[in-house]
Amino acid sequence: SPRFEERFEELNKIAKEVQDLLPILSLPDATKPVQLASGTLSTLTKQGRGGTYVILASTLRTDQEVILSLPVGGKQVRDLRTHELMRTRGNRVFLPFKSLDARVLVVSAR
Repeated sequence: SPRFEERFEELNKIAKEVQDLLPILSLPDATKPVQLASGTLSTLTKQGRGGTYVILASTLRTDQEVILSLPVGGKQVRDLRTHELMRTRGNRVFLPFKSLDARVLVVSAR
């Protein structure tokens, strides 16, 4: 049925996203994690050679504006998937976050 094919495609997409995350998930936890200053997200901060990886997931069914607090200012923050640079001010990162969205950010020296 078309509905089954649609769901199967979605499951394949989710499985690929999880597979892509495995190398990051196996990294050690960051000693100085990113903190959530405003908003409702689950966060996980991992330390790699290329920088600090921040995995963010929303369980809210509404969009929200999120503010992250970096352990130190002067960092570049980009979305791992889209390569978009995030708006920062000092040690704060301001993110629009969609309902039930998940993102991986990379924090590195400028």
